Amino acid sequence: MRSNLLLHYEEAGGVGVLLTGWTQDGGACQVWEQPSYRQRLNQSEVVSCLPDGSTAGVVFQQAGAWYLAVAATYSTSADTNHLHCEPSKSDKETVITVRSMVNLKSKEELGIIKRREEPLHFVDALQWGDHLFFPYYTLKARLANNTEPPSMAVLRQLGPSDGGLTLQGHVYLDCGCRSLIISSSLVRQGERGWWVGVFRHSHNAKAWNSTAVCIFGMEEMKERACASPHFNMNGKSCTLNIIFEKIPENESGDASQTIQVNVLDCDTIGQAKEKSLQAFFNKNGFLYGLQLDEIGLELVSEEQQRELLDIDGSSEVMDDGIRKLNTIGHYEISNGATIKVFKKKANTRSGNTLTVTHLNFCAEWLGMQRTEL
Repeated sequence: MRSNLLLHYEEAGGVGVLLTGWTQDGGACQVWEQPSYRQRLNQSEVVSCLPDGSTAGVVFQQAGAWYLAVAATYSTSADTNHLHCEPSKSDKETVITVRSMVNLKSKEELGIIKRREEPLHFVDALQWGDHLFFPYYTLKARLANNTEPPSMAVLRQLGPSDGGLTLQGHVYLDCGCRSLIISSSLVRQGERGWWVGVFRHSHNAKAWNSTAVCIFGMEEMKERACASPHFNMNGKSCTLNIIFEKIPENESGDASQTIQVNVLDCDTIGQAKEKSLQAFFNKNGFLYGLQLDEIGLELVSEEQQRELLDIDGSSEVMDDGIRKLNTIGHYEISNGATIKVFKKKANTRSGNTLTVTHLNFCAEWLGMQRTEL
């Protein structure tokens, strides 16, 4: 058996507490006092009990109380009944829970996040201010033909006196089309922070560039995180008719085609692009031929033709002066609307996909720090 969790924290009075989670005994989690190693608690169904499952957790303090936020692969699409560790039907899609360290039981008011159809593999759990971050990828990312990049789930605390968390959303982590994360670390420097990940291609072919290190700013991820295709989130669903025109870059496509794409009114324009490209691939079995940052979306109607942008003159400005990313709901796009995909003239990036080019300054800064040391 392998350990899924090993977390330590110190309570008031200098009392050390060690939390351990194991695949055995139905995903049991035990809490021990140090240095006496007196067992306080033994709670089942906290961590994943699947042999190839994943568990990541972080202990945090809020309003004088301690909580555990844990992300785990509790179920997959594979038949695992023989392992006798399948969760109840109501918990089958649960992936992230917040639990009081008093009893380690999940409660709706603290936070229970459920996935959609695709099982997820969580790599790490990180706290940054009043937000928690969970890097992950879909289990299908292990397949050689998968093109979806890994993601970072972002949760925020409900309030200064409340231990509960709510899902803010996710942000894609683009590291040169590598779909797996094999290592994770948080680098802090004063009030600034960066997440450093080691990424790998899903195919088994060995090559000098199969792995890469990519760096992402914590504040940038926090600001860009929004509605996710992997989790159940509040939002009104609508179906859009997306027109893909024939382009020279796509040698496999014969003609223009229209594909229906399901989106949420809280999806950003960048996310609508991502869902559109994914829908094209799902239908045709090959890529459209343009990258996310090379395409734009244009609303087509009898009244007007309008380009949809993440940021424009109509974007809402928050109290701190930062503009919110535009969403489908912001443009009041109705169910059944027609949107055309077009090739941009300039290569500008938008949306909630973070790439290495956004964060070159981080790599340069870290390099300077190493030189100075």
